[in-house]
Amino acid sequence: MVTDSGTRVSTIMRIIHDLSLRQGWSKANPLSDYRQLLQALIDRFGLPRNYLAKDAVKDKIKHGFIIQHDVDINIVSAIKMAELESEMGIKATYYILHNSLYYCFWSGTRAFRHNAMASMYRYIQDLGHEIGIHIDPLDIIQARNMDGLQAMETELQWMRDNGLNVVSMMSHNSWRAYGGNN
Repeated sequence: MVTDSGTRVSTIMRIIHDLSLRQGWSKANPLSDYRQLLQALIDRFGLPRNYLAKDAVKDKIKHGFIIQHDVDINIVSAIKMAELESEMGIKATYYILHNSLYYCFWSGTRAFRHNAMASMYRYIQDLGHEIGIHIDPLDIIQARNMDGLQAMETELQWMRDNGLNVVSMMSHNSWRAYGGNN
């Protein structure tokens, strides 16, 4: 993987991957199964019948498919999926969760972003995928006693300032805020 930040992305990916193995996060679905699913979609709809979320709405698409990934926990798995999709000529939308452990850590009402992660998000975008923000404003209101809308605007601006062309969002609905996950 070549990025504007050299080996930083590879180092971060290795650290997160090692953590995910210890936590058992990457055992759910092998990448080979995902490859088979993507091939079935290609066989059914063909290419370029695959659209990004922003284009499907704008162009009033009636037939085809949209792939979206809510990146809640494992950014390394997301990158591997993004690489596979790119290799197969498929586009997807990746929703980055602004209050996830890979994105930031909190101290009271202050979020400290892992700024090096921006290069990982840009890498996914550079593969031809869309980056969106996976919003969780109610959790910010309840857990941090902060203005949820202002927090979303701040994160959106940070993403855009870091070279991400964010034009879509998807609600997260965290357990803490709603008593269940999406």
